Amino acid sequence: MAEDRIDELQSSLRALRRQLDQLDRRQQASASGLRQAVLAATVAGAMLVLTATTWRTAPGDGASVGDLGSLWGMTSDGWQPVAALVLVVATALGSLAVFLGEAGRVGHVVLVVLALLTALAILLVGGVEPDGWYESEDYESAAGRWLTLLAALGLAALHGGRASELRR
Repeated sequence: MAEDRIDELQSSLRALRRQLDQLDRRQQASASGLRQAVLAATVAGAMLVLTATTWRTAPGDGASVGDLGSLWGMTSDGWQPVAALVLVVATALGSLAVFLGEAGRVGHVVLVVLALLTALAILLVGGVEPDGWYESEDYESAAGRWLTLLAALGLAALHGGRASELRR
């Protein structure tokens, strides 16, 4: 009789412990998701702003404003800057939508691929030789380009981390 009560009490305590552990895991996942969403929104916003910063400069002392080029200004130079701009905007807005919405694992995996394609496009946009500009070897890449590349890789890592968390 007493042993039956002890067994019932132990099974009740085990069930309660499982529920508490499950609740704790949900709370940690929620806090982690919120931190990742805030970080991703910040990086995505920075990525959009960086498209308007200087991506290339002409060599030499005292470069004038006409010798500077943003990604927006480079779009008239060919298809590569246009593709890079479209990918940067799509990655940034997609990241905002996925992290601030109720997206599943597939959405994050798609954005990992999109962010990596964006990084590749940012690297390839340096090969553009616009009309009336120096040869591609003669100009220097500016910080805006490299910071945007870093932001794209950071978003790929954030989406990859979130996708792995959602897998569990």
